[in-house]
Amino acid sequence: MEDADATAGQRAINEINSGVYAFDGDLLADVVKRVPTDNVKGEEYLTDAVGLLRGDGYPVDSVLCADPDEVLGVNDQAQLAWARRVLNERVLSRWMRAGVTIHDPRSTWIDVGVRLEPDTELRPGTQLEGGTVVAAGARIGPGSLLRDTAVGAGATVIQSVCEAAVIGPGASIGPFAHLLPGTTVAAGARVAGHGEAAAGGGPGIRAGSPRHEGAQDE
Repeated sequence: MEDADATAGQRAINEINSGVYAFDGDLLADVVKRVPTDNVKGEEYLTDAVGLLRGDGYPVDSVLCADPDEVLGVNDQAQLAWARRVLNERVLSRWMRAGVTIHDPRSTWIDVGVRLEPDTELRPGTQLEGGTVVAAGARIGPGSLLRDTAVGAGATVIQSVCEAAVIGPGASIGPFAHLLPGTTVAAGARVAGHGEAAAGGGPGIRAGSPRHEGAQDE
């Protein structure tokens, strides 16, 4: 039943159709030819196929989904944002139960392809994207974005952007650093300042582009 065709009483029902079906393929191929269009929009509704099959004497059943978030509908950007929030909360919960410290879950975003070792610490405003991997004891954030970046054990990244970079164990990145794709920072090295670091940018930085502005080593 579409909302446009529903009565006030039907709209008051708090159980909805998720739109997920499992049909016998042969039966469906036949019944879709008989789906009517006598509704407000003049459209063919797949839900009518269920009624037709039941009228033909075939068994029809429904399954109640215990978690409504599993079948969220996404029809606009607001609903998409809500679905992303639900997924992100699940990802964060899984990592926190695995021993990762997340100081502010509401401002932390982690893609499903990210891998974190126990004792990783994520501070507020951290975003980990793509295939980012963070080793044990590393501290990321606040205010940092890492995309497809590998972070070694005990390294720190503060208020920085790192793209397809490799950060060695114990290295320190930031604040206000930008590691460009292909950058490798050696173990224990430091990159900081209002600029970008790339391969060939100085001691402890190698591979990739020779461009380097405002970074420094200690």
